[in-house]
Amino acid sequence: MGEKEKFPVEAGIMRVTHELDEVTPEELEEALQRLVKSGTPAPVVDLADASFLPTYHIGGIRSAAEEARRDERSLTVRARRSIVMMLDRSGVGTVARLKPIE
Repeated sequence: MGEKEKFPVEAGIMRVTHELDEVTPEELEEALQRLVKSGTPAPVVDLADASFLPTYHIGGIRSAAEEARRDERSLTVRARRSIVMMLDRSGVGTVARLKPIE
């Protein structure tokens, strides 16, 4: 059986299906760029399966959110409350919608 896809996209929602420490910054940034460049009117990054966020991924998330904003769209990041708080403290909340999940 093949390896589970790390970044499946369906209806403008990109799910990260691996823990983020198992994903290189380049892999995540490429996936985020594909999502943003897809033209989806309201792209969403779903980090529900991630239990924590390594700091080296914050820049890629922020960059994707800024690119979406330049195209007059808004990137939404859904994640556990602790990850949302970390992104907000890092300034990502100024360029992306942050939605905590329970």
